[in-house]
Parts: sequence; structure tokens; C-alpha cells
Amino acid sequence: QIEAQAARLAANLPGLKLDCVMGGTSATTQRERLDPNIVTSGTVNKKYGGRIDVMVATPGRLVEHMNGTSGFAARLATVETLVLDEVDQLLDGGFQRDIEGIVAALRPCSDAPGGRQTLAFSATVPDKVKATLGVALRPDYETVDTTGGAGSPAVG
Repeated sequence: QIEAQAARLAANLPGLKLDCVMGGTSATTQRERLDPNIVTSGTVNKKYGGRIDVMVATPGRLVEHMNGTSGFAARLATVETLVLDEVDQLLDGGFQRDIEGIVAALRPCSDAPGGRQTLAFSATVPDKVKATLGVALRPDYETVDTTGGAGSPAVG
């Protein structure tokens, strides 16, 4: 669903390269698509141009590619924006270590030019989410409550 929406948004941006790596599909096919050094059918993968502008990924499959796809972890170091969606659900699914490993592979978060920006979305913000946000976001991150629950500040 997110990949389809990203493709719709990018439809009028020629040259923007989107990719999706998720569990439940062939990691081998993804690896062949992502690794410029893999030879398939006797030719080097020329479709991969060395860059991906928007990647939609599940944490487990992203970590799998970091560990098993040539050069993939190094390319992650150039990520400018990380979006963590459904953080509470990811943690409930047991992906805390994967998220921490992904964040560790990226450039640091900062306001400085070239620093990484991170956006995190979560329906709930229990302590385990706050702990993960502390690793993924800048120390001065802000939370925005869009539900307007009683006693909840809009920005905190």
C-alpha cells in the first residue's frame, strides 16, 4: 500500500527511483535487483543505477539485505530521511533490535546540512516506543498528539 502511494506521488517526478523490499517475497529476486555486481543471464545488473531515492521496507528484510546484499549497508549510510511507521506495532512484532541496527547503519540525525531526518509515527507512545525514539531521533525531538486526548499536549 505505501509503495503504491509513493509511486503515485512520484509519477510526475521523472528519474525518481522507488524500490520495495519486504518479507513474504523472494529475497533472491530483490538481491538481484539491488546488487549491481550480481550477474544474471550472463549480464551484469545494469537496471540498478547505484541509487534508490525512496525505499519502502520491512525492518527484517532490510536487515537481511544489510547483512547479505553486497554494498547495501554502505549505501544505507547515504539515507537522508528515515520514516518509521507504526512504531508501536513494529516493537510489538519484535523488531526493536532490527530498528536499532538499521538506525546504527545510517548517518547521524542532525540539523546540519547532510544530517539525517527521522519521522516516526505511532498510534500509541508507551515507554518502549519512547526508548526506541530516543535511539532513532535527535535528543530534542518533539511529539505531536493528533488525537487530542484529554490532558494531552498538542506538542510535547
